[in-house]
This record gives sequence, structure tokens and C-alpha cells, in this order.
Amino acid sequence: MLMGLFDWVKGVFGGPDDAKAKEEPPSETERNAEALMSLVDERLAGGASAEAVLALVADQAFGEGMESLEREDPAAATRVWRRLMAIAPDQPRILEPLAALYRSRREDSAAVELFERLVKLTPAGEQRARVHEQIAQLHEHNGNLGGAFEHFQLALANAVERKDLWDTCLRLVGQVGAVEELPPISVVAHTPPAGYIIRHSLGRGGFGTVYLAQDEALDRLVALKFLHPLHRQRPEQVDRFFAEARIIAQLAHPGVVNVYSIDEERALLVLEFISQGTLSDRLSAGAPLHLETALDCLVRLCDTLSFVHQRGIVHGDVKPANVLFRESGRPVLGDFGIAGLGLDAVAGASRRYAAPEQLAGMPVDATADLYALGVLLLEMLTGAPPPLPEAKDEREAWLERGLTVFPAPLQETARAWWSSLLSPTPQSRPGSADLVGDVAAAFIAGLDEPSSVARVLAVLLGRE
Repeated sequence: MLMGLFDWVKGVFGGPDDAKAKEEPPSETERNAEALMSLVDERLAGGASAEAVLALVADQAFGEGMESLEREDPAAATRVWRRLMAIAPDQPRILEPLAALYRSRREDSAAVELFERLVKLTPAGEQRARVHEQIAQLHEHNGNLGGAFEHFQLALANAVERKDLWDTCLRLVGQVGAVEELPPISVVAHTPPAGYIIRHSLGRGGFGTVYLAQDEALDRLVALKFLHPLHRQRPEQVDRFFAEARIIAQLAHPGVVNVYSIDEERALLVLEFISQGTLSDRLSAGAPLHLETALDCLVRLCDTLSFVHQRGIVHGDVKPANVLFRESGRPVLGDFGIAGLGLDAVAGASRRYAAPEQLAGMPVDATADLYALGVLLLEMLTGAPPPLPEAKDEREAWLERGLTVFPAPLQETARAWWSSLLSPTPQSRPGSADLVGDVAAAFIAGLDEPSSVARVLAVLLGRE
């Protein structure tokens, strides 16, 4: 009973052991923290200004004390840095150690936020590369591979000689997917030639990023296409990139984007700017085009492809993103990046539009482009992107949706046309882009009087 009473009294008023504990001197870490805070108070007593904070940070005693405190008590060190950051919020000498502390404490979101502020204040070059690398590592640790790849690219843009960054980017390409599906690299890696001012990004192709720019000398808008930094160190990819310019230069046609010049030092093509967007933009809302509009677009694309094919060139990647529009409404073919590459074309082609022989890695000819036209027309008529080639039932249902757009008297003829366009064997497809265009034009003529053009279509399709 007495023992219980003693314990209660001790709990309320403290016993001898508690008094002894209270008399124990503070630890070295606690003394270090107190000394630092006293130093901070002393230095800032005359006024809490950014200048006073920077003078404090430059003090040797402060530096040695913080180094010890960060090692022994990161939480206390974080409180000191946060107090200083509240006074001088945009000082790299405060942001960097505080971001590093957050990272060491696994407070990744706070660390990323501070590193992203820091990178804007850091000069281009190796210093900025290190900050981007820190952000990239945090993103990768948290499973954000797209964010990691973007910042590793930016690090590489600021330190192109670092082989470890090249290796890391190549590793992430394998994990995330094709380069064209990854975040675009910042303008920091793409310095335009003198006389050009970059306005904004227009998008990405298989091998590079395209920007809208102002040509100051000629007072016109142009498109600047930069080779992706990951490809710049690969001679075969550089050759392939400039091969696109040489191909386009052979094709003086209103349905082909013009090339104005090249810059080998910057791995850059200066291209005509086509102002009215892409077919992909027009289909992005999921609404189909009117039947006559879609057929007219096909007729014009056939005219362009006929011109291209007659010069022995296969585009190899006909898809909505590569069909642009002039102010006149004329569709224009762009991105000849894999044109004429034969077996290599399969690596860059889009699977949803590629002919079976292209997917199989076999040599391709002009009929591969005609196959892609058939897929393209179906997408224009349904407003839905094509199912993957292996989804055969879905593809069949998608074809049926496209057929219902045609007047009933023309639906069977349209089915026969698509059967030839989408034939798995190149020899069974139409013999030329001209023939495909003629059939599309005949369909347009027959929209009002289907029976009047039935015989013409039958002849064109080889059914009579």
C-alpha cells in the first residue's frame, strides 16, 4: 500500500532519478544546435535581410556547425535551413542543402519542389546538369519513369560529354518505350541558328522535336526540326536524319513539306511551316469527318503519293499526325524520316497503320503506303483510331462501322475496295496511288447518284 503511494507521489512530483536526469547536461548535438541558433539570432539581430543570411551562410563557423548538425540531427538542421529560406527564398546556397536534406530524409516531394526551384536559378552547364540529375533520380525512385527520362535528357543537354548520362537515357528508352512517346526535351538543348527565334514546340516525330520559329531575315514562320539528343552521337541516325532532307528536296510538290536548309552542326532541318494543324488534331475530338471531305482528302493524298512513288520513294509512315493542312485546305505529307529505308522502316513506323509485311520486317514497296491510306480513310470515317493489327475482331467491327457511312447502294463496292486496300499480300492491293485516287473520286461522284457510277467503280476495281 505504502509502495503504491510512493510510486504515485514519484509520478506526480518526480523522484531522485528524475531530478538526476533533469540535471544531465545537454548532448553535444543539442549544444551544437543551440550554438547555431544563437549564431543565427546574433547575425540576424540587425535585420532579417537576404544579404545578412548570405553573409551568415558564408561564415566558416556556421558551415562547420551545419555540416555536423546535418550529420547528427537532420531534423534540427532542416529547421535552421527553413528559417533562412523564409528570409531568402531564392538563394541557391540555401535551396541546395535544404533540398539535399529533404532527399536524405526521404521527403521526396519536398526535395523535388526545391530542386525545381533551384534549377531555374542555376547557370546552364555542368551545374544545371547535376540538379536535373537529382530530380531525375527522385522521379525514377518513385516510379515516374517519364519524369525521370525528361530530366535525364535535360541533364544530358547540359553535359553532353557525360557517357553515364547517355547510358542512363538509353536504359530508360528501353524501359519506357520509343523515343517519340517520351516527354519532349526542353528548348535548352535546341539552340537555333542566328536569325531564328523559337516561339514554341509544335510536337515530336520519330527522330526529333519540331519548333515554330521566326525567320528574321525573310520575315516568315518556319518549322525547326532538331534531331533528338540521344541520336546525335550515332552516325547512322544522323545520316538517316539528313537523308530526310535530301528526300524532301527531290519532291517539289504542293502536297509535300518544303525543306529550306540544313544545319549539320546543330543537327537541324529548317522546314516550311504548315499552319493549319494535322489530321490528328482534327480527329482528336473523336468525331468523324463527313464522307465527301474524307474522300477528297484521300484523293489529294493519292496525288501526292503518286508523285512520290514515281520517284522511287516509299513514305512508310502515313498516319494522321503526318498529314498537315495548308490554309487552302490541301493536305500535305510530312515526316519522311523513314522514307526509303526498306527493312529499317519497321522500327519507326506506327503499328496501327503499317502493312503486314512492314510489321514482319520484310521489304516494302509503294503498296505499303496504299495499305496505310485504307486504314487512314477508315479512321476519318469512324472518328476512332484503328485497333491494333492483332485485334482482328475489333478491326472487322471497325471496318463495318466505316462501311455504314456510304450510301447503301455503294456499301458492297466499298467493301470490295477496302478488301483490296487492306489485303495482307501486297500483290492483291491496287497497283498505284493514282488508281486509289480514281476510285475515291468516283465514290464522290456517286454520292448523289450511286447507280450512275456503279459500273465505273466496278471497272476501276477490276470486277468487270
